[in-house]
Amino acid sequence: MIANPIKGSHFKGIFDYHEKKINEGVAHEIGRTIGLAGMDKSAIIGDFNSLVSDYKSNQVKGRKLEKFTFHPNIDFAKEDLSKLTDDLLNEIADRYMKMMGYGNCEYVVYRHMDKDHPHIHIASSVVDVDGKKVDDSFEVEKSLRLCRMFEKEYGITIATDRKRDHKKEIDRHGPEIDKIKEGNTEDLELKYGYGAEMLINIAIENALCSASVVDFETFTKVLEKEGVKPVKIEKEGKVIGLKYSVLDPVDSKRSMFSIKASATKKRATLKNLDSHFAKNIGDNKEYVRKSINKAFARGVKDLIALKQQLHLDNVELKPVENSGGIYGVSFGFNGQTFKGSDLGKEYSFRNLSSRFSGVGNSGDSISKKDTPEEKRKQKVSRGQVSSKLFIRGAIDEAIQKASNVSELEQILVLKGINVVKAENSGGVYGLSFQLKNGKIYKGSELGKQYSIKAIEKRFNRSNKDLLLDAIKAFDRRGDINTLLIQLSRKGFEYNLTNGSFYHYNFPDDAIPLKEVMGEGGLKEFTISNFIGISNLDRKVLGALQSQQRVAPSCTKLESFLIAALYSGDVVKASKMINRGAAIRVHEREVHLLDKETLDITTTGRFKYLVETIDKKGSMEGKITELYLSGVKFNGPSLSVDNLPLSISNCDEANRLIQIAKTKGDFISRLNILNLDEEESKLMRAVFAFNHSQSTGKDRLGAKITIANLIAKGVSLKFEEEVLNGLNSDTKALLDSLKPLIKTVASSESLSKGQSQPSLPGILPGMFGGPAGKKKKKEEEEENRGHGLGR
Repeated sequence: MIANPIKGSHFKGIFDYHEKKINEGVAHEIGRTIGLAGMDKSAIIGDFNSLVSDYKSNQVKGRKLEKFTFHPNIDFAKEDLSKLTDDLLNEIADRYMKMMGYGNCEYVVYRHMDKDHPHIHIASSVVDVDGKKVDDSFEVEKSLRLCRMFEKEYGITIATDRKRDHKKEIDRHGPEIDKIKEGNTEDLELKYGYGAEMLINIAIENALCSASVVDFETFTKVLEKEGVKPVKIEKEGKVIGLKYSVLDPVDSKRSMFSIKASATKKRATLKNLDSHFAKNIGDNKEYVRKSINKAFARGVKDLIALKQQLHLDNVELKPVENSGGIYGVSFGFNGQTFKGSDLGKEYSFRNLSSRFSGVGNSGDSISKKDTPEEKRKQKVSRGQVSSKLFIRGAIDEAIQKASNVSELEQILVLKGINVVKAENSGGVYGLSFQLKNGKIYKGSELGKQYSIKAIEKRFNRSNKDLLLDAIKAFDRRGDINTLLIQLSRKGFEYNLTNGSFYHYNFPDDAIPLKEVMGEGGLKEFTISNFIGISNLDRKVLGALQSQQRVAPSCTKLESFLIAALYSGDVVKASKMINRGAAIRVHEREVHLLDKETLDITTTGRFKYLVETIDKKGSMEGKITELYLSGVKFNGPSLSVDNLPLSISNCDEANRLIQIAKTKGDFISRLNILNLDEEESKLMRAVFAFNHSQSTGKDRLGAKITIANLIAKGVSLKFEEEVLNGLNSDTKALLDSLKPLIKTVASSESLSKGQSQPSLPGILPGMFGGPAGKKKKKEEEEENRGHGLGR
């Protein structure tokens, strides 16, 4: 069952369409609401238009209502044809409308027979009989949930199974479709038209799956590689439609078979393609924005570091420069190039520079109160920041290639930077850097690491020096496995074959173990420890590269836990689990671990999570809290931290599975939430604030996190059952944040140059000032009264 909740702005077009289908004998009406009994088409259209007109005339605020028709179509599998009577379809339509929130609206239900699978259309309005507009938030998600629920209740074919059958059909006819591409159609087992139509649909589906298809030209090129060409239909010089043709492999100008765009499985009409291209462009922009934010979260300090981090995510940073240096940036991804300002105000070069230098935040803007002189100074200051960033980045890049000041000078000249040496009888004692526009900056003005002494030291830093630094930072409580993991985090691997360390970026520069043992101060280990590395330790070495991809930012406790797992130390692993460490093992490396060790560890992690959730919350709340902590429900089985959980000897897991059977619909909705990192963080903070065992300090920290994330526009995706189960304090907090949501959503004041209010300004007394302190004191006293104080 697949339902598409479609909106539009033309009642007459909808009813004319169904009337035409009825006259052709391929459709009939199967039901309507009581309020429309006895009314003909014109009367119904007039009634609907009247409701919408009244609503528009009484509308005081909000966006103008542009799409006011609600015209969902619901498709069923052809295998269910015999059981889907008109009465049953009408019942499904009524329940669908009520549960989507349209129960107080008038509507007509039509059944169509123009395709090989049964399907119905519902013609309605978004304005109900009381003149109120139906709340259409999360409409697509609601519709998906209802489809899954109706499939179970009525025993009809599940949509995912239909997709699987479609794939089997494509696989079965694959060789014949290849024959059509080649023009060899003499011994086809399937009808040519059917095979050609399948070829067109497959080509369209593959093209639309690519995020790099962002315009009609690219779309056409992708299809033509598969022997399909989209052809625009023109009439009197105007484009009125689109069709798809299978090209003759001998004569590419001749079409062998064509179908209208509206007849394709994806309904790939010009209008729908434009929407798809716009979505792809929007998705690509969002990916670039997230990649930039992720890079800053990793601590990048300059443009070169940002470029390197973005490269890891397949995003290319392109500086825009002139004789005065860098004045802008653009970002390349999936064949597209976006200016920083195209991604949003905070991604312009000016604001990215502020984030590098720590000047304000990414949303800073010049206040209206600034005088012309202050504005001029700020502009000059921003120019200096940009120039300094450019020089610092160029020096950092050049030092990686140069071994002395002369070589550095030669490399920088190619980048438009002249090195000016300050000399006396003792030699060079200082460096300055001059841009093409004549501006000169001393090395000390760029930062301590750009003085002559610091640069010379950086020339002389070897991989061995960097390795020794990493060894000195090693936590002495760890064993040899922990050492190997922590060195891997710094970019160093140990080569078992030649007994040497090497850096990922310089695999040919080996550092023998003997050279670092004494200088590194590794008294805990001997050379024989490394030479006699066991098979389990070899697994650690083999898994490190993969492990680094999974959790480059894993905590020290988690690092100890990884080492314990690979060495089979159950006691140590259990200690780390009981201190809150999550299991950061890549799923590809699970086979390297001892199954018994893994089962004991995952069971221990599961029991720890069950013990730490709020015992006073609702059952849905407990399930959601476990889900956010890494416990996933997969039908009759469970997983924790993406690893399978053995339930044979775990009573808690068996009890949870029994409970989950009664909450199947809720868990299904939970599994399709598709939360991003910040949405998960917001939900965890709400649970932390709501937890009956949280201290006043914990609650205050959670409160600040909640407000900050909502201020950034992060959505709270709690299900209704979970929200209802929160305590009164948490509900009051979320209610108090409604003004904050409105403030963030309103961009009008920001576009006029006004700065965004600070959190204490939006929620007075919540975080700062006497009122905030009083509130915090009251909370701590209340917690102490319940025996929950620190």
